[in-house]
Amino acid sequence: MIPVPRPFEAPLRVAHPVLKPEYLFQPAQIFRRLARRGALPLEVRVPTPWGLPMRVNPSETVGHALWHLGVYDLIASEVAWRLLQPGETAVDVGANVGVMSGLLARRSGAGGRVTGFEPHPKVFAALQSNVDGWKGTGLPLAEICIERLALSASAGEATLSEPESFSNNQGLASLESPNDSGARVNQFQVRTATLDSLFPGTIHLLKVDVEGHEAQVFAGAQASLRAGRIRDILFEDHLQYPSASANLLKAAGYTLFFLNRTLWGPVLAPPEAGGTLPPWLPPNWLATRDPERAIAACSPRGWRVLSARA
Repeated sequence: MIPVPRPFEAPLRVAHPVLKPEYLFQPAQIFRRLARRGALPLEVRVPTPWGLPMRVNPSETVGHALWHLGVYDLIASEVAWRLLQPGETAVDVGANVGVMSGLLARRSGAGGRVTGFEPHPKVFAALQSNVDGWKGTGLPLAEICIERLALSASAGEATLSEPESFSNNQGLASLESPNDSGARVNQFQVRTATLDSLFPGTIHLLKVDVEGHEAQVFAGAQASLRAGRIRDILFEDHLQYPSASANLLKAAGYTLFFLNRTLWGPVLAPPEAGGTLPPWLPPNWLATRDPERAIAACSPRGWRVLSARA
């Protein structure tokens, strides 16, 4: 039995709009938000707590979070910051416009390496623009390589589809067949590859967010998973536990945690706690080969990523 250093706490549910970690741990963000009232511009350049600026659309999900909160997906960002160490290697599957890729590159530093994959042509162009913009910051960054490529269970081609709501959330394009009657606005043929074929060596942190295609990504990484070449995996999973992704990872020897949060920090909860988050927060999971290390890293209170530049 793996010892959990502090008990699972109820998920954060607060009514007051300022009583959030994103504001309490970076109070300057409150004044930025007050100053930004009014009509939203089409594109903005916003700072991040780790020092890398992002060009985003503030009317779209990721851009809206950065514009108002200063960070997107605080739980996953915090756990990634705590688990990855300077000089290590990270892979970002479903990189979107680069929020997590930039965080990982900043955390890993000059001796590290980060590879990001984003198959959508428009989103990849925004990702490329952000990565190019970081070169002039003077901050110590890992070597960043980005590829317009989708990771899956096999190499070849696949169809990437946009839902009708894509303009509001540009992370919703998926390789999965739609399971509803909603129309698909645009479709693109994209190249696919397997993680096993691209990374024969060690990956210290793998992040996967591919809108329901996660199990296929893990199916294409079975050699790496079973050999333990991937230490920590952060992934999004909307399906009820145990999902296909969870079963693949457990069969390969990984321990799973559901990522939750309180006002004062992240919580590694038992996997059965999945689904206890408020509906507006992404359901994130951690699969790890070293659960004791992960627990020790995530147990201290606080939100280190919100003061990462200091």
